[in-house]
Amino acid sequence: MLFFQSVGFAKGKFSSNLDLVIQSEKATTQFNFGNVKHNLTTADSNFTDTTTSKEDFFSGEKYDSTITDGNFTETTSKEDFSINNIHDSVTVVVGEDFSIAGYRKFLLGENRRKLWLTPLKLPVLNLNSFSGGLTVIKVDTISGNRTLYFSDKMGKKWKFRSLEKFLEPTLSDTYAGTYIGWVLQDNTSGLFPGAEVALTPILDALGLPNSHPAMWVLPSKIPDDSLPSDTNWGAGKNEPFQNIPELLESINGFQNMPGVLEKIGGFQNMPGVLEEVGENNGNYLTTKDVVFGLLNGSNAKVEATEYLKMRLLDILINNFGRDANSLCWESHLSDNYEKVKFHPVLINYENAFADFDGLVPLTLSFLHAERVSFNEDFPSAKTATYSGRHFDRRFLTELTKAEWDSVTNFVVSCFSSQLIEAAISALPPEYRLISADELRAKLINRVLNLAAISNDFYELTNKIAHIYCTNKSDSVSIYSDDSTTTVSLFRCSIEPFQQTNPGAISVRKEETPQENRNAVEVEGKPYFHKVFNNRITQEIRIYLEGGDDVLITSGESGCAPKINIDERSFKEKLADFHNSQGSANYQIKNEYQSYPDTLEYIEPSQRQEGTRFSIYPVADISSIFGLQLGGGPIFYWYGFRKFPWESKIMFYASYATASREYDVDFAGWFNSVIDGATVWLKACKKSIDFNLYYGFGNETEFSKAVFNDNGYRLYHRLLGAEVGLNIPLFGKLTNFYSLKISDYHAELEDSSLLSGFPGGTYGLGKLSTLSLEGGLQLDSRDNPELPYSGLFIRSSGSISPQVFNSKGMFWRANFDFRGYLPLGLLTGFLKNSTFAIRILGDKVGGDYPFYSASFLGSSKNLRSYRNERFSGDASLYATAELRFELGTVKTIVNSKMGVFFFTEAGRVYKNGESSDLWHAGNGVGLYAAPPDRSIVITGTVGFSSEYVSFFLGTNLNF
Repeated sequence: MLFFQSVGFAKGKFSSNLDLVIQSEKATTQFNFGNVKHNLTTADSNFTDTTTSKEDFFSGEKYDSTITDGNFTETTSKEDFSINNIHDSVTVVVGEDFSIAGYRKFLLGENRRKLWLTPLKLPVLNLNSFSGGLTVIKVDTISGNRTLYFSDKMGKKWKFRSLEKFLEPTLSDTYAGTYIGWVLQDNTSGLFPGAEVALTPILDALGLPNSHPAMWVLPSKIPDDSLPSDTNWGAGKNEPFQNIPELLESINGFQNMPGVLEKIGGFQNMPGVLEEVGENNGNYLTTKDVVFGLLNGSNAKVEATEYLKMRLLDILINNFGRDANSLCWESHLSDNYEKVKFHPVLINYENAFADFDGLVPLTLSFLHAERVSFNEDFPSAKTATYSGRHFDRRFLTELTKAEWDSVTNFVVSCFSSQLIEAAISALPPEYRLISADELRAKLINRVLNLAAISNDFYELTNKIAHIYCTNKSDSVSIYSDDSTTTVSLFRCSIEPFQQTNPGAISVRKEETPQENRNAVEVEGKPYFHKVFNNRITQEIRIYLEGGDDVLITSGESGCAPKINIDERSFKEKLADFHNSQGSANYQIKNEYQSYPDTLEYIEPSQRQEGTRFSIYPVADISSIFGLQLGGGPIFYWYGFRKFPWESKIMFYASYATASREYDVDFAGWFNSVIDGATVWLKACKKSIDFNLYYGFGNETEFSKAVFNDNGYRLYHRLLGAEVGLNIPLFGKLTNFYSLKISDYHAELEDSSLLSGFPGGTYGLGKLSTLSLEGGLQLDSRDNPELPYSGLFIRSSGSISPQVFNSKGMFWRANFDFRGYLPLGLLTGFLKNSTFAIRILGDKVGGDYPFYSASFLGSSKNLRSYRNERFSGDASLYATAELRFELGTVKTIVNSKMGVFFFTEAGRVYKNGESSDLWHAGNGVGLYAAPPDRSIVITGTVGFSSEYVSFFLGTNLNF
């Protein structure tokens, strides 16, 4: 497929009822489309583009354009590149690999397979004659498409990219070359091949930059004349591009297309001077350049109305996947030469009209909410705009509701029935036959409902408003009343703390709005000004990026939104502050350092708003519990500067076949109840993990006959509730406290097993207890699931007073030490292999029930013995483990495979018992984990003189 453009981006070359006039200092765009006339005026100081042609590009007619830019004038006579006049063509099937049948179609979905598998007649691109001849200047096979970049004899640049996506180079180490990788590749069958072709008339009608794509096929062999003169360059790089349909796009000298993000240079000499540096001579800027340009100067602005037009089109055509790499920008001087204005261009629309069905695509859509199908009805505004949310909050916040509605009305009015038919007609006839009715019906219905979702989009953008200052000295004025909150940002003309406290922020409360700006000397008009509706806006986040800033508040209101100030340059945390009547909560957070000069600043990996949902699975097999299956949901809520989340709640249940019992667990962690601390709540019903009792003491005998006769059976039910507090101290050290209420019901098949227990039968029947616990924890492991290095140390103590129907007070003290030494440090090889040790100690005293004794024996400790095999007043346990990584294998995903060997010993202590017996065991196991070690699948076999145990589960012992 060919994206065609001769000089610059085509603007308004669609049909005879579309006129474009751009005047010298104020550009006025006049659209006559579908019997509706539209005028759009923008600022573009010295650029004139007059299109004299009235012919459709796809009709095959020639047209001329005159372009005047400053003192440079070029008149270009366009060659005839239309498909109709090219006779060398072939019939191809674009996506032969998407042919599936039977259960695979049920699992993977029909998607857009009819299009991908439909024979399509396309012209063959003649690299020797097209535009005077094309020469390859760059190849890209790692960005999802296979792409060639060309230069013609006049120096214009062209991009040729495959219709089919090739995800293998873009996949993480976990999925590359695996079955999951193949499924993800097949899922691209949901994309509409060549959707960009249908968007050409739409983009023209909206006045948005586009490159007029057309569909071609690359020749079976790239001519030698089209390869670079360096003979070594082309070695091995020609084959991937043979005989596949492609998109070829003119990019007007912009070599680093979206998908390849490189630093181009930027705004060292702001205001008003944009350096032309980098490979593309500064013609186009990346999103990163624009964001840092805004950061470094208050006289730079994004043309938000143009950006909103593109985002509304994204919503309308379901173009998901917006990120920093899919946006480029032009810079212009405003009509008064005082501001640099950034205009968005060259947006990728290849995800438009996507359609997903089948079990796997629907599951992926469930996990990635923005991956929805192009239906007659819109998804929620949050889903429809999710992938572009980082840019929306930066570039759209300042737009007023009137400006927003004006852009929406313009977009809706452009979508006449004639425009929709023109878009469908731009598709190849083979695709029109299949998709015309569907696209027509869906587009018409979505246009009718665009205003409604646009209103939701506005409220979503302003619900949590993000306002970004510069890294200079700024003055922030906030005024609140009962219905509105006004935020204005000014550039300080003097450094307010130059002599007294450099690098600080001043917080002031004034009686009147800062209209006269007497509090600090500022320059001219505000570079940001927005009146927020208190009914819509719940929170305003203001990012003070650097410099000596002034924050001035005024006004009174009982319903103002919460104001969060993020000050990145501070080293110490300031106290929260409020206005005189506490009507608004102004909170300063400054314990987080500045983001480095990376994409993390633009698209932060840590979420700070919204919600997320996932599944917690339970799947274990062991010689003790049999098969244990279950699971449940996990819900995450995110908030301002709450890491890794503001709150997390999970609920799950499981059933074990051996005991025929079930467990139910609820847990919630909350980082917003107490600032700087985590509060947790837990509740449970437990019956699985403690269902056998073997007696009290270190040398209790085991009888296989009694075991087979169910003589050790313990019927146990625990209902528990717990509230706790975790307080970070410094580094990796934390302090924790908890209060736990437990209600037990226990019955033994043979109560004589308690004959050795000092408390007799205390604990049988119903018993309720209350426990208070506190302790310290240090965790410096490099990964909690499969550590290669680090330490884990936990020490705690608890007391259970005589309350409810308990017999008396009892207490407990314990410690848990784990250490991990990378073997590579000792040997110079054995990468990702570890020597690990663990030491556990536990002591209980007072009037405690039998089930609160100190136990050993389980998959958690002394794993070569049965569960809770030994119990006493105290216990001590130690194990050493060698873990060797064997390599990576391809299963459902790529997994790191390893083997581990362990030896262990432990014993319990009983008052009055003289015993020097240590219960020892050895074992071996295998593990598999993805490269990020987010989950570990393990199989373990333990050997002792009494038992051979095995466990298959989703975690290591430690």
